[in-house]
Amino acid sequence: MQVFRPLPLPVDFRLQDSLFHTRLDSIQATRETSKTSQVTPRSAPQKPLALHAINVNTATVEELVRLPRIGPRIAQRIVDYRRSHGPFRSLETLTNVKGIGPRTLEKIKPYLRLN
Repeated sequence: MQVFRPLPLPVDFRLQDSLFHTRLDSIQATRETSKTSQVTPRSAPQKPLALHAINVNTATVEELVRLPRIGPRIAQRIVDYRRSHGPFRSLETLTNVKGIGPRTLEKIKPYLRLN
């Protein structure tokens, strides 16, 4: 059984009150500053894209990870698929790799080449 004990009297709430008002002033100042500055929506950090098209038949996992919507697992699957099935004959065959569907293919197509 839990026993509740009363707080020792007198309780001084001045410190908590001053911390509350300090935080409130900080929030209000931030809101006023954000009204005057240009607000940009938050988004996921962007991956640095390749400056030139990546050859999907010779690319490493590290190179493939830089593509949009491609993480380390899918990049490894691309390399594994290439090893077991040979070089890709068309970019559309990338949809045979688990995790790459038509939408993902459309996103990464501009950054890929076959040779």
